[in-house]
Formats: sequence, C-alpha cells, structure tokens
Amino acid sequence: MRDNIGEMKPRNFLSWDRLLQELDLPKSTLYDWIKRGQFPRPHKMGPRRVAFCRVEIEDWKANCVSGTNSGEGIRDE
Repeated sequence: MRDNIGEMKPRNFLSWDRLLQELDLPKSTLYDWIKRGQFPRPHKMGPRRVAFCRVEIEDWKANCVSGTNSGEGIRDE
C-alpha cells in the first residue's frame, strides 16, 4: 500500500496465518480467548476473509506485558 508520496505504508491488518506466526500460539487458543472476550475480535474483510487490526493486537500485547490485562489473555482456565 502506498501513500500519495509513494512511500510504503505498514500493513494495518494481520491474517490468521501471520497472527499465529507472530504469537506462536495454536488457533484453538485464540478462538477460546476471542470467545471469552480476552483477545481482539477479527474484522470481516470479505465474504470468506477476516483479519486482525495490528493496533488492537499491539495494544493487547502491551496490556499483557504491563499487567493491565491481569493475565486474562495468558491464563488457560
């Protein structure tokens, strides 16, 4: 994606594959966390495609590290 000046913009969304690669977690764990409201929900990009907002994922990561998430997205109950 390019802006008006011709510079490359960073990708704003992550596919399931890219997200799983970055987090090194099984898809079933993320499905469970999403269901519990402990992980950002994916956004519908088309009839058969969803993606995750990079900013929401980065915020989630920061909350996990800072402890403001109380470990909710990290614990497996």
